[in-house]
Amino acid sequence: MEGCGSLNIQYVLEPKVGLSRARNTALALCRTEYLVYLDDDAKPLPFWMDAIEEGIARWHPPFFGGPYRPYYLGGKPRWFADSYGSMHYEKQEGPLPLNGFLSGGNMGWRVELIRSLGGFPEHLGMIDTRIGVGEETYLQLALKERGNNGYFFPRMEILHFMAPEKMSLSYRARRMWQSGLQARATNLGRSRARLRTLLYSMVFVPIHLAGMLFRDRAVDPCWQGYVYRRILPHLTYWGEFWARLSGQRSKVD
Repeated sequence: MEGCGSLNIQYVLEPKVGLSRARNTALALCRTEYLVYLDDDAKPLPFWMDAIEEGIARWHPPFFGGPYRPYYLGGKPRWFADSYGSMHYEKQEGPLPLNGFLSGGNMGWRVELIRSLGGFPEHLGMIDTRIGVGEETYLQLALKERGNNGYFFPRMEILHFMAPEKMSLSYRARRMWQSGLQARATNLGRSRARLRTLLYSMVFVPIHLAGMLFRDRAVDPCWQGYVYRRILPHLTYWGEFWARLSGQRSKVD
């Protein structure tokens, strides 16, 4: 831990596998007003901590987060744009837009608020190698419904490692499908999943597939990029409707 100076660092091992489980362990042990989570494959930029301290002092936010950009080891596929592994709001520091959500891998919370919600739902999120999403989105939505909006800190920026296996269409497809399933599991899709959305998707996916041959190659030089942008997002809606048809219910109401 060279260079940490007088920082009080404690290492805790959580034996049970699961991202939400690990986050809840940290939540149980936290003795400060705020708790910030950072993914283990992320690199905070030099002004990351300053941005957090200044933002908390300025806004006293219920929850907050910052942008991220990808970094690679060994290159990336030609079709994979940096924007596919990035998150950034084109706005100055301040409250999130109405439909804005933050990424849990670079995010802070007021401890008393997420404790009042019971912490992160442990059936959601990554568990070992299983793709999982939705755990931090559920908490953000629950807090927003109670009148607690989040805040975006542009200078709270990290670089996030983009593993080779996450730069494949198959992985991206599975993740979008899982997003739909877990939108239903957390009740996040109750205002979005409508029959007309599914019908729209059923009509336009074949059109997009046919359009792949006539795509603008200045915009999409590789067919994989076209599929990623135009076709795969529909899997989120299909996953949500599949969850409805198969009778999946919210587990965190």
